[in-house]
Amino acid sequence: MKKREAITVSIKQPGEPATLAMIPNELQALQDIVQGHIDIIRIDSERVIVINEGGRLNGMQYNCDVAVGGYLTPIYGPIIMCGVNGEGLASLPEEQEKKTPSTAW
Repeated sequence: MKKREAITVSIKQPGEPATLAMIPNELQALQDIVQGHIDIIRIDSERVIVINEGGRLNGMQYNCDVAVGGYLTPIYGPIIMCGVNGEGLASLPEEQEKKTPSTAW
């Protein structure tokens, strides 16, 4: 079995600025960061966010509002922002990596 490579992502914890990190491109790593089952939301053609699917219902702390489909959506719990590659997740696009993590949001 081929090992999946690591991807560069931006991680934002509630009440903290976002930071860049290299993480394994694996379901378990994503679940560990968002502290539960994941939901993936497309932000634009190059980026998605990975969140805890029940963050608000599970009483997780408010994190930030994210523009989704022209509307601001409140997100609760940790957030991972990453790139997309077809149907899979990928590193953030290079221009996003060059931005300071807090301005990527």
